[in-house]
Amino acid sequence: MQDEAAQLCTTLMDLAPGQRVLDACAAPGGKTCAILESCGQLEEVVAIDESADRLPRVQENLERLDLVATLKQADAADIDQWWDRKPFDRILLDVPCSATGVIRRHPDIKLLRRESDIVPLASIQLGLLESMWQVLAPGGAWSMPPVRCFRRRITV
Repeated sequence: MQDEAAQLCTTLMDLAPGQRVLDACAAPGGKTCAILESCGQLEEVVAIDESADRLPRVQENLERLDLVATLKQADAADIDQWWDRKPFDRILLDVPCSATGVIRRHPDIKLLRRESDIVPLASIQLGLLESMWQVLAPGGAWSMPPVRCFRRRITV
């Protein structure tokens, strides 16, 4: 179950019939389902996740809600691995993060996360950002839910 704030990103995407939409880093599929439910008659919704173990959960959520999307198991940053060269009108990029923004709901994160976790995550985020520009249609738009900011600047 996605919380309300997580679902708001689909409202901000300005979805319209006929658009081709990418949900990068899609598992477990809550946002993919929210995209499909918020706008009927999309040309296609492609949901990508790197984890072969998590992708079946996306399919389960789609089936439970009687929705259809194209699922691909791939590293979204490696566009040569999955992209068919047809650009996307809208992209939702919910990058892997430290999850420190949800400490209120998951206080164990304070104990599990280390400063050394942040730099590799920032590098992954940068790679995804650089790749997504290449698959976005001219005049297209993307939405990226906010990630927690820290006072100390991290350079990648």
